[in-house]
Parts: sequence; C-alpha cells; structure tokens
Amino acid sequence: MNYEINNIGDILECFDILNSDEKYVEIIKHIYVKAENELSATKIIFPNYTDHTINHSKKVLGYVYAVLNQTLGKSTDTSKNKSLDLKTGLNINETFILICAILLHDIAMATAYDKNGKEKPLYVTKITDEERNYIRDNHAKLGEKKIKKEARQWFKNFGSPIFTGFIASVVSNHTQNITLIHDETALNIRLKLLSALLKLGDALHITKDRADINDLNSFLIENDSVFHWGLVHFVESITINKFDFFVKFRFYDDTNNSERIKKKVSYDVLKNLRANKNNNNENNILYVLRNYGIPIEIDFYTTEDSKIIDDISNSAKEMLNNVLNEKLKFVAPPPFKTYSKIRDESNNSNILGGN
Repeated sequence: MNYEINNIGDILECFDILNSDEKYVEIIKHIYVKAENELSATKIIFPNYTDHTINHSKKVLGYVYAVLNQTLGKSTDTSKNKSLDLKTGLNINETFILICAILLHDIAMATAYDKNGKEKPLYVTKITDEERNYIRDNHAKLGEKKIKKEARQWFKNFGSPIFTGFIASVVSNHTQNITLIHDETALNIRLKLLSALLKLGDALHITKDRADINDLNSFLIENDSVFHWGLVHFVESITINKFDFFVKFRFYDDTNNSERIKKKVSYDVLKNLRANKNNNNENNILYVLRNYGIPIEIDFYTTEDSKIIDDISNSAKEMLNNVLNEKLKFVAPPPFKTYSKIRDESNNSNILGGN
C-alpha cells in the first residue's frame, strides 16, 4: 500500500491531526511553497543528479505516511492517549516537525556554497565541481544551519519560530549517525523516531521518476551518475505492505544484468539504512524503528518484472548499457524470490544479507 502525495491538500488529508491547529496548517502551507520554489534550484546546481525538488520530498512523505499508517496507526490506542493521531500514531507536534523536516531536508542543495561553507550568489558565480562535492557531502549539516539562521524570517508572520531547533536537528541527521539525536521526553517528541522515518523515506525513493534517462543526451554526466540514473530507471515502484517492501522492476527485452541490477538497488537501500542484520544497534535504522513499535523486516522482495514501453534514444541506451556492464561486473546475482512464491511462505526468511 502506498499513498500518493501531490499537493498540500494531500498532506493535510493524510496527516489530518494538523487540521486541529490553524497556525500549524498555515505554517505548513508556507513551508511547502518555500520548499517548492527554492528546491527547483537543485536542477541548476546539480543537473547531473537525480531529482531533489519538491517532487522528491512529496514521495518521501508518501512512503513515511504509508509506513506509519500500517504500523503505529494500527496499534495506537487513542483511548489511552488522546493526543496521538489514529492514522499515524504521532502527536501533533511530532507531525508538524516531521513534515517540515521532510519538506526542507534537501534545502541546502538548493543553495550555492563555496568550499568553506559560505553562501554565494546562485545565478552570478560559477559553481565548481569541488563546491558541488562539498554541498553534496555536507548538505544535511548545511541545511541545519540554514534553517536555524533563516527560520525567524520564514516564520515572521506566525510569531516566534516554532520547534525550529527540532526541525533542524531532524534535517541534520538524515545523512548522519542517528545516535547523535535524542528524544525530547519532557515534550513527548520522539526525535530519533522522526529522524529514522525521514532516513527511511529518503532511502526508499529510488524509483524511475527520480531521473529522466533521456537527459543523458543533454548533460555531460560522469559515469557514477549515469550508473545511478540507470539503476533508478529500472525500478517501477516500491510498495510497502505491512512490514515488508516489495520492489517492482522493469526492463527492456535486451537488458543485460537484470539480476545484478536488482541486487545493487536493494543493497544500496539497505546500506543507506545501515540495515545490516548483524548490526542491531542504534545506528541501524530498521532496529531503531522496531524499538518504536515499527517492526519492519530487512527482507526485500521483488514482484514480477514488467517491460519498459517508453522510448529511449539509441545514444542514451548505448551509454547506459556500457556503464551498467562495466559497473555491475562484480555484483553477484541475488537469491530473490518472486511475489507469487512469497504468499505461501513465512516472513522469517532472509532474502538479502543471508548466508
């Protein structure tokens, strides 16, 4: 089950606990517009990267809501704690912080910085490869600083900044060691949970809508980026069904290395979550989520593949195949099971990272 979030109305419908506070609703609308406008600059700064615009943030929100709705939302007893939302299991403050953090988590990638972390005019000066690498590697921390610095201006029509530090902390930790963030128990705000949810949703957005493969003809893209574009090009969708992830791949009739592509995509997701089955500590995102009552398994299943019917230029396809063949030489095919076989099996089997 997945949820498509296409606009602010969808956000308020899914996370409808926010509707009980008009101020929160107005701030979320304000942040949404700000993120939509500013994140468009990521295409200028990082033309050879996968999508980091508001569309990416909306997909992350959809994945996070799907997880919450099928886990905490199903187990929450609102008769014991009336402050928790029946749909997500979060209270209103947690919901507000989470949505703001997801909308703004890549805001630093829409800002030009020099290699020392100083902002520079976006449309005036050239951005060097060294500066791009600096922004990419440090965008979570840069985002934290930007939110703290500019929040008063952003929220000027709404009084004092609300939970700015918490929003900034969640953003800061979406590429960092999650052990650095701690819950605010006095305020009933589970910051570690919110950080884990953001990291999960961010890692899951590896589907075809993150890159238009035909743009390979438009940019001078290095092989590492071509490789990443190619991987997401073959992922039709990721569906969350209770505690498992189902990945639907798609291929051309003449696609080579399809099994290795599946292995690499799934490995990358689990690596980003630090989800090593032998690493049950607080830096393993799935382990952290389980401690909050979200028992997502490490198992990653694939559904039946489909064929790609969209058009791709011969030059883009040739470039893609050459890079994939080179990069996938040493990736072993995975022991995947198909969706049709899973239905009669228990969820205890280890599909990835097994023996």
